[in-house]
Amino acid sequence: MASAKLFHELSVAAEISYDRMQSCAEANVGCQDWQRDRVITFYRYAGQWLAYHNALLGVITQGLNDTGTNVVEPDSGADAIGALEWVRGYLADAANGYQEIN
Repeated sequence: MASAKLFHELSVAAEISYDRMQSCAEANVGCQDWQRDRVITFYRYAGQWLAYHNALLGVITQGLNDTGTNVVEPDSGADAIGALEWVRGYLADAANGYQEIN
């Protein structure tokens, strides 16, 4: 839970810095570049968080595959490895999006 809280805090910090960047630009006080750099830094850290958790799910998926303990839901045919890989796809896309912010 603490890990998810960190991601949330990084996202909120980026949003606050973005708002401050816009305020700086509107007031023409010259701090918008510094705030912009903070936004980029917070988003990149959030992207690293996403990439890290994607990698952890990859280890779990590999462990399930290696031990043959993949669980298949009888009614739907859904399996644990397939579900984890689906989540990993979303995490990878989000991580790339956060880390590519310039």
